[in-house]
Amino acid sequence: MDIQTPFTLQLTGNNYNQELICKEAVRYMPGKRLVCRAEFNGQDVYVKLFIHPKNSKRHFEREKTGIEIMEKRGVKTPLLLFAGCFKSSNPLFKHGYIIILKAITSGVSFKQKWMETESITEKTEILKLLVQTITLHHKKRILQKDLHFGNFLIAKQEIYTLDGDTVTGMNAPIKNKAAINNLGLLFAQMPPFFDKTASTLCYDGKNTAMLQASITKQRNRRKKKYLKKVMRDCTAFVKDKGFKKLIIYNRMFWEKPFQNLLKNPDKFINGKEKRFLKHGNTSTVTTVMAGEKKIVIKRYNIKNFFHGLSHALRKTRAEISWKNAHLLQMFDIATPAPMAMVEHRLGPIRMTSYFITDFIEGVDARTYFLSNNISIADKEKTAKKIIKIIQSMIKLKLSHGDMKASNFLIAGDKVFITDLDSMRHHSSQKSFDKYILKDINRLVENWRHDPEILQIFLKKLNDININILI
Repeated sequence: MDIQTPFTLQLTGNNYNQELICKEAVRYMPGKRLVCRAEFNGQDVYVKLFIHPKNSKRHFEREKTGIEIMEKRGVKTPLLLFAGCFKSSNPLFKHGYIIILKAITSGVSFKQKWMETESITEKTEILKLLVQTITLHHKKRILQKDLHFGNFLIAKQEIYTLDGDTVTGMNAPIKNKAAINNLGLLFAQMPPFFDKTASTLCYDGKNTAMLQASITKQRNRRKKKYLKKVMRDCTAFVKDKGFKKLIIYNRMFWEKPFQNLLKNPDKFINGKEKRFLKHGNTSTVTTVMAGEKKIVIKRYNIKNFFHGLSHALRKTRAEISWKNAHLLQMFDIATPAPMAMVEHRLGPIRMTSYFITDFIEGVDARTYFLSNNISIADKEKTAKKIIKIIQSMIKLKLSHGDMKASNFLIAGDKVFITDLDSMRHHSSQKSFDKYILKDINRLVENWRHDPEILQIFLKKLNDININILI
């Protein structure tokens, strides 16, 4: 985040003139909005700065109105301390509108809490709190249209609602269908594993068919929207497109060493600190150091003129991997964090491409399951986690394309799935059934010469009603 802190703001308006010190930038949407941790009248606060040259007032007023609606109707939200204008000497935002909210010092983002919680039982408990909060919204005639985990804070078993900008206060009671669709929007962003939990937590199991249909519909809509987002310049990603190169990267990785890598990935692939994981005709996989961070670069090679010609106008495998990695992350299916994609181009003609991810210290599934130093009980737990990944992919109609053991990475008690350039979503059930069966047969084939491990996987598959004939 390229905002230098601390910096000072001058609050203005209604005979009000006071300074505020912004200590840390939390979220920055270039040219639109900035969220900072700050100090105001001796209190820890969060401030939202609205800095768009044309739309800042409209977004500011929507945010202020949404907060006031929640406060008046008894929905927990951080206390509004000030709403007005500001001036600044910072050239990025010389003036604009500001909202100051009292910090909930014991609170953490619901998104962070969810990601840190491993136990399904504990996840279900905090999810129950969130559903109760949204049900309260509906009783208070409030609809939050941007219903994602980042818009809630959890503190001492209480949920606080953030982001008044997307809050609408209704004059009439909210109809049942609208309430169900709102809850469907919440569950659409969760792994399919929680779909059954949704029916239990919402309406005591009533309206199950409507809720499940809403979840499926909105999950598909959300997926399409997000996969467009990861290919454009926005809050989370930077897109730098020229005639000879396309670079897209996560804004979290803006440091100079990483930027140097994006400019010339081959220099790092051929550098002194590289270590080859794969050196093939169609792809080269290496670990490299970008500053102090260890990362993985997968380069998709052009074998020859005719191979290049056949791929010139297609989506590159780097783009496919980039999208698929974000899709898996979206639904809590573990894969090494996607950091960037790079394409060499000549206008619309695509050539060599690169997919860059975080490095995960672990071992591949084949090495893990053949080890004599790991107990059968631990192997059974890990096999169950692999099958859980497959179960989630089945629910999402995703086939992987190459489920060999080396494409599962075991790191501690987590399982990561890798090599995503053949993964695809199927709109046709017939097509999906064909490809997922190939995936499962490939998974089983890994253990055909190891009867003990084979039986573990066959049993775990049987537990989810998949029977494979050997």
